[in-house]
Amino acid sequence: MDEEAIEPVAVAYGAGDSGVFVRFRDGLTGFIPFERFVASVMLDELLPEQVVIEPYGKAISIPMKNGEDYDIDPLVVRSYLDADTKHRLKQLEVKYAKEWGDRIRALRKSERWTQVELSSRSGLDQAVISKLERGIHYPRPETLEKIARAFSLPVIDMLTEEEDD
Repeated sequence: MDEEAIEPVAVAYGAGDSGVFVRFRDGLTGFIPFERFVASVMLDELLPEQVVIEPYGKAISIPMKNGEDYDIDPLVVRSYLDADTKHRLKQLEVKYAKEWGDRIRALRKSERWTQVELSSRSGLDQAVISKLERGIHYPRPETLEKIARAFSLPVIDMLTEEEDD
């Protein structure tokens, strides 16, 4: 799929339906209710009538009452409207879960830790560590942060291998 095609070109708040209408560069148009991609505890914090598209279509942004923005990846929004995009995202999820699991296992072994020890250091259940390492669990950001903290690394460094020059 052409990367430009997934760029949103128009977005509007659907007040009566509590969601957003989105049109993408390739013409795909649709409505997505907020509860599909916004945590229910966040709904009351949004100022949805001010929804905008960030420059270059990098995010659909909804201002929040606290002054921050709730940004949504356009690819995620598109996946609710288009089966091909949903399938593409699932493939990426499987790929990254496997790569990240391999990286977590390599880091753990380089420290000579067992899964139980990483579990103790990260505060995560050992079964979660096992599923992550086998690539059968796609981690939430909070999970990655806990593991990175256990290794005393930033998340990005934990997930990427340094390339030798």
